[in-house]
Amino acid sequence: MRLRLLFVFLVGSLVITSSVADAAWISSAGGSGRASAITVNPGSAPTATISGRTVQLTWTASTMSNGAAVGGYVITRYDSAGSSQQTILSGTCAALVSGTSCSETATPPGTWQYSVTPAYGDWRGPESPKTSATVGTPSLVLSPILTKSPNTLSGTLANFTDGETITFHLDGTSGTELAGTVDGSPTPAAVPTGGGGSVSVTLPPGISDGPHTVYAVAAPSSDNASAALTFDSTAPPSPTIT
Repeated sequence: MRLRLLFVFLVGSLVITSSVADAAWISSAGGSGRASAITVNPGSAPTATISGRTVQLTWTASTMSNGAAVGGYVITRYDSAGSSQQTILSGTCAALVSGTSCSETATPPGTWQYSVTPAYGDWRGPESPKTSATVGTPSLVLSPILTKSPNTLSGTLANFTDGETITFHLDGTSGTELAGTVDGSPTPAAVPTGGGGSVSVTLPPGISDGPHTVYAVAAPSSDNASAALTFDSTAPPSPTIT
């Protein structure tokens, strides 16, 4: 009798265990009973728009094979050859993206390739074709390049990271700090949206004649750009009257 009861108990346990496993399998498949037929469709190639050091990506929504919405998208940045995966450190592309757009901020200068991979829970669809994006190197342009001191130069800076703080320095990134403005704001001044703007740099008296370099330095990243100048305070010769 005890053996019979034990047999019934074991059979009942197997039936219950089997039913629970089947239910979990069906639930994870959306309840259709045909989990193997439901897949995540491929991602669509993103469109990249660059503004300074920010890369804005947009793409077309993907779906499951049954028409249901996917859970989100994984964004991947590769090197220029599209073979070595890079790390996205900042911006909304760094984590799983719920919508169809995101941005990477403080992107390193260079040419990169981006892809979109649809996700649904732990499932991943096929990766999209890659899209190329080129982020420029920080630059500083000043004029006139033939100058003397004291003087005030005007120009532009570009491809810095939005919101970082700019200062100007003479003959080195930690050289004498020069007064200046960025989009009219006295330095230290924040980098405007878009990574650049108009600048002015004031040259104090006493700078020797010859070649010198003005640096724009961003904090806290230490990104910098330079503009080469030639100082010449020699007055032109008086005209000869004949």
